[in-house]
Amino acid sequence: MDEDTLFTEAFFAYLNTDPEKIITAEEKKALDDQIKKQIYGLSELDSIYYTGLNNNLAQLQGHPNYSQLQNQLYIISNYIQSFFSDMTIQSEIPSLGLLKFFERITQPQSDHVTIFYKETGKKKLEEIAVLLNDETLDILQRKKIMQEFLANDGFAQCIDNCYFLVNEINLRLKSLKNAKTKIYHLLRDYITNVAYEVAARRPFALPRTYQEILCDLNSVSTVSHELHARNYFLMYAKEYRFPVNVLKDVIAENMGKVFPDFRLRRSYIHELSTSLTADHLITYLSEQYHKIFLQIAADTQNTYPVIQRKLSAKLDELGVDENFNWHEILYFQDETTLVKAEESFRITITERLIQKNWLKEGISDWIVMSEKKL
Repeated sequence: MDEDTLFTEAFFAYLNTDPEKIITAEEKKALDDQIKKQIYGLSELDSIYYTGLNNNLAQLQGHPNYSQLQNQLYIISNYIQSFFSDMTIQSEIPSLGLLKFFERITQPQSDHVTIFYKETGKKKLEEIAVLLNDETLDILQRKKIMQEFLANDGFAQCIDNCYFLVNEINLRLKSLKNAKTKIYHLLRDYITNVAYEVAARRPFALPRTYQEILCDLNSVSTVSHELHARNYFLMYAKEYRFPVNVLKDVIAENMGKVFPDFRLRRSYIHELSTSLTADHLITYLSEQYHKIFLQIAADTQNTYPVIQRKLSAKLDELGVDENFNWHEILYFQDETTLVKAEESFRITITERLIQKNWLKEGISDWIVMSEKKL
């Protein structure tokens, strides 16, 4: 990491935390109850999991509960597919890859598939099934998550990559239910987006981008391999503990093997590190929260106390600002609650990030400069 960054070690430590540890025991129990009631309720079954120590297909198929495990995976598949039964969703989200994935795991041909019969994999699929069909969660957000992860052929790749995808979808859906994980994913999305942008830049004043140069080194088309080239740089950033969201990509790993030296990778890491600034992050969060506030304030069914309660809950996800005043970001006209410009959010967002110990105290001078601009 860049030593000059105003982010603290606590900021990066939080984003490199296992998100499952952020979810409380009560929330996990509630999800378990939903699984039993909604997925297996009609068949009066409890969730069962394969407990074999080895990932051995022959041992799995010889287990006395194999047929029941297989049947439960069919039930999970049908419950997930019920989300795509709506014609509008069918037209927007390609679900064929997911259907073929379930065919692969319910009719297993390799040892690796056994992970989806164990609790580590099967439980994640059960949770996805419940959360995907949870009407209390924003339908647009649920659709967005599935669009993101089904847009490419990820579920057609190796089982290890499929497991990674299942884990990511699971965590994203849980973030819709848990405020603590919402900010976790929002911040990781920010760093991932910056990592994308840097991979598309031109290093050393060259006419080609990082990902284009990697394609050239491998003598492959940018059109067919640009996504894999980008993934390579993100996977390399992840090795340096940058909290980026990137899928395991075997093609990308192979593309990296032709490097004659490390100069291009070192340049990418340095540029990524210097691009992650407190100013950039606060601008990003201001834009995101401004959009959220506009949606809440525009809902004519919300009275001012309801608007204030919803907005307060959103801001509190970031931390506490003891000196915060609603007039900083809201104003009133003809008994209507209106939201000020994005820049109005910068001060309170900065204060909340400092309170979380995610920004160094040296940023206080920057706050003063921001106040003078407003």
